[in-house]
Amino acid sequence: MKLWLMLGWWSRIWENKMDEKEILLQLKNIKVNYGGVKALAGVDIEIDEGEIIALIGPNGAGKSTVLKAIFGLTNFQSGQVYWRGKKISPVSYQMVKRGASFVPQGRRVFSDLTIKENLEMGGFAVGDKIIIKQRIGSILELFPDLKKKLKKKARTLSGGQQQMLALARGLMTDPKVLLLDEPSLGLSPKIVKEVFAKIKEINLQRKTAVVIVEHNIKSLFEIAQRVYLLDKGEIVEKGSPQKFSDGQIIKRIFTGR
Repeated sequence: MKLWLMLGWWSRIWENKMDEKEILLQLKNIKVNYGGVKALAGVDIEIDEGEIIALIGPNGAGKSTVLKAIFGLTNFQSGQVYWRGKKISPVSYQMVKRGASFVPQGRRVFSDLTIKENLEMGGFAVGDKIIIKQRIGSILELFPDLKKKLKKKARTLSGGQQQMLALARGLMTDPKVLLLDEPSLGLSPKIVKEVFAKIKEINLQRKTAVVIVEHNIKSLFEIAQRVYLLDKGEIVEKGSPQKFSDGQIIKRIFTGR
C-alpha cells in the first residue's frame, strides 16, 4: 500500500514537472527614454517557451518599444534582460543567434526580390546554403500560396501575401521567439483572420513563442495565452485574455477614464 502511495506521489510530481514551461525571456524593470520622454517606466515581462503573449495599449503606450528593447534596437537606461535565466545585453545580431526574430510593422519585404530571394535574405545569418535550402522547403509547407509563386517578385503579391512572406522570412533563423509588430496593419478583416490563424499554426507546429503588438484585440485574444496592458510606458494590468473579456479594463485605459 505504501509503495502505491509513493508511486502515485512521484507520478504527480513528474506530471507537474512536465507541465512546467521554462521561462525563455525576462524583462526586469526596463526603462527607456527618448529624449526627455519616458517610453518605458520600469517594465517587467516574462515569456515562456511556446507561449503567445499579447502586448496591448493605446498609441504611445510603449508596446513597440518593448519589442525593440528585447531585440536590441533601442537602448534602455536601466533594467535587465534575461535569456533562459542568463543576464544579457541585447544586440540585434546576437539576439538572432540566440533565437529571436523581429518582424516589424508595415510588411517590409524586399519588393524587387523574388519570394525565394526574400527567404534567402531572411536566412543570411545562417550562412550554410544547404541549411537555408532545407529551411525554405520546410517553411513553404506552412505557406503553400507562397510556394506556388516562388519566382515572383514580392511587389506582385497582395498585402496579405506580403505579410505572410514577412512571417515566413522571420522563420528562416528557426527562432525560439517571434516578435511581431502590428501584423494586421492595413489588412482586410478576412486577411487578418488568415494571418492570425497562420501565427497560431506556427506556434503550434514549431513550438515558437510569439510576442505580438496589436490593436486588433478581438483577433489577438483568440490566440494569446497571456496579455500585458500598457499605458504611458507602464504595465497597468496583466493576465489571461479572459480577465479582459468584459472590456471594462481596456475601455478605461483606452478612453482615459
